Amino acid sequence: MLENRAAHRLIYAAQCARRTGTVPLDENTAPQPLPVVGDAAVDTVLQRAVDDGVITEVEAELIGRTRMDSEVMAKAASAVGMSTRTAFRHRAAAERRLVAALNITDA
Repeated sequence: MLENRAAHRLIYAAQCARRTGTVPLDENTAPQPLPVVGDAAVDTVLQRAVDDGVITEVEAELIGRTRMDSEVMAKAASAVGMSTRTAFRHRAAAERRLVAALNITDA
């Protein structure tokens, strides 16, 4: 249930940002809407957070594997080359930064 809540919160935040954000356009650009269904929206939010320097690629990988794919943390930690305890700490810190960056108040 926690995975679904996290996924829905990320999707909702992305949709809110898309609705309320203004993007300067010129004649050579067209808006690119975010996907609104499925894991693609979550992947997009995580990738944008990595691109903006909010979280690292390793942290995005941990969030994706453990929250979206329901992988056991020990296995995900091993895949990225860190201990399970360290992976839990990195993921928690990354999620806090992601929540702050997305301005989600119900964390």
